[in-house]
Amino acid sequence: MKKSYIPFVLFSTYCVLSLLFPKAANGQCYSDTGKHACFEYTGVVAKIQSFGPYGYEVRDFFYSILNPNVFSRTGNRINGNIWIQATLTADDPNFVYINTCVNKNAQGRCVGTYKFEPIFFNPYTQRERWLGHAVNMISTVFPACESGQTFTWRGTVRLESIEKALPWDQNTIVNIQPFYSFNPVKGSAPLGSGQLACVAYKNAWQAYDVWGDVSYDGDIQRLVVPYANFWHNDTAWEKGWQTKVLIRNHTGATVTYTIENHLSDGSHGGTHAATSPCIPSAISGACAEANDCEIETSVTLANGQSALIDAFRFHVPDTVRTSHDSVLFIRSSPLRPGTQPACRVFPNQAGSPCHP
Repeated sequence: MKKSYIPFVLFSTYCVLSLLFPKAANGQCYSDTGKHACFEYTGVVAKIQSFGPYGYEVRDFFYSILNPNVFSRTGNRINGNIWIQATLTADDPNFVYINTCVNKNAQGRCVGTYKFEPIFFNPYTQRERWLGHAVNMISTVFPACESGQTFTWRGTVRLESIEKALPWDQNTIVNIQPFYSFNPVKGSAPLGSGQLACVAYKNAWQAYDVWGDVSYDGDIQRLVVPYANFWHNDTAWEKGWQTKVLIRNHTGATVTYTIENHLSDGSHGGTHAATSPCIPSAISGACAEANDCEIETSVTLANGQSALIDAFRFHVPDTVRTSHDSVLFIRSSPLRPGTQPACRVFPNQAGSPCHP
């Protein structure tokens, strides 16, 4: 959650037509918790507002996306890998963003509409890391809290799968496919205040507390959670947040549930167990800062039982630094209807900066 946007792909060897004119999803965009090729959310707000000697008010938001697609190929077209394009459109067509968009006008400015660099994801496997991505807007598309600038943005967030060649093979086309999106309205911090803009920014996010989305994907027979995080003891966010999953078993049978915590961004201190080497990004060949690609937590519940599961602290000690955004997949054995899941992201009560 708490990071600047770093595109997964920054190559200079793209086919010009593929870069400038990717084919976007056709048809309707949605704002629900289902799996779709396009999402669109209206009425989203971000701001840094000054009240002179009375201080500042700040509101920020993030988007988060999850790729559930497995690999398949037909001729020169593939599924599994996916490109996703994010676009912000201000209600005010003259709103000026910071100049980091890919659609600058003739004056080299980002005005009215802000397009991100398309994001590339790997296909779903149980050990894959690059299945999710979350990014905050302040300091990414809007001025940072330390900039001294103020603004109020209201507008629409659009996230869509696009048809585009593989970055390393211009003859292989990645198809438009459905994915999951966490509503940026739910991904909005409560209004924060403080004598300094950065204090107000930190107060806003440190109060973030939300019941997240949990959806069932029938294609891969998994429950999916398109946003989770665990930030704690970090120098930027000492308290940070935690994520807990509640599972109630009302299937009529004993079931083993396994939470796959795909550590899409960030790192943690220490080690929890010997693991296989991290699967590298299909783009860069590197694991970025990852300690692991995915960690798993399993619980066996008799019918009528429930469990509250911390997909991080069951593996990573509470005493180390942790700075992860993540997506979760939950599989069950046997697979039966009647599971009642819930997921909450909420603040830790205490923390102190430490390294590693």
